Amino acid sequence: MVGEGDPLFLQVKEARASVLEPYAGKSPFPNHGQRVVNGYRLLQPASDMFLGWTVGARGWHFFVRQLRDIKISIRVETFGASEMDIYATWCGRALALSHARSGLSLLLSGYMG
Repeated sequence: MVGEGDPLFLQVKEARASVLEPYAGKSPFPNHGQRVVNGYRLLQPASDMFLGWTVGARGWHFFVRQLRDIKISIRVETFGASEMDIYATWCGRALALSHARSGLSLLLSGYMG
């Protein structure tokens, strides 16, 4: 829980070209940080209010977000078949929601045939 007077930490991370660019083409976003931020906003219904992007003095692209030290990780190597099936379903739903929120009808129709 965050209270009044608690410190606010912002995390600035470098955003490089997507590893998918050689296969999917150049990003339509002029800033790689903007591409990352757009992805976060598609995935998260209520994203970080400090989420943004910028260009550094050397022309490098960055994105900014609030630093929260509450990360969890899923240990998929411990999953049995039923747990992996549930996890894959959740991942698929998150991906489908992101695509649906993007409004990219051609991309959606490609998935659906």
